[in-house]
Amino acid sequence: MANAKKIISDWSETGKTVYCIVRREADGYLLNDADGTFAVSPADPYLSLAENATIKGRYEVSEARTVWTDGRYTVAIYKQAGGSPAPVSDTIIGSGEMVIENDLEVYLDAMPSFVHKWILNKLAENPSGTWKLYDDDGVTVLKTWTWDGSAKVRSEAV
Repeated sequence: MANAKKIISDWSETGKTVYCIVRREADGYLLNDADGTFAVSPADPYLSLAENATIKGRYEVSEARTVWTDGRYTVAIYKQAGGSPAPVSDTIIGSGEMVIENDLEVYLDAMPSFVHKWILNKLAENPSGTWKLYDDDGVTVLKTWTWDGSAKVRSEAV
């Protein structure tokens, strides 16, 4: 069974018809609203977002009909003006991206934390050319690299 991917957009207007187009960036395929699969030119690439009953102006949809492949997905959200979706003339009211791994959305806030540790925490080199990045406690090793000083190439962190 596929995991739920949630798309949310907050907008200053309530009671609107809102839809989105989801694009898988690896191949440019669009989500087909008819069956939840991705295709190069789906007949219906417009996924409707419902307004939240309590949080007015919040439009949302959960998509879990199919498993999404790993990678980056972008979302464009529109306010529908006429009787049917028309992205050429409808107002875009939001956009975003999702990274999917094992059919789950991956939140990228872990990387800034690592960069923060890289800048501020203890980084030690021993004479053999091994580098160690330590956690905030200064004792726990987060990552280790070996450094070939002559070639100026470091190994992949482990």
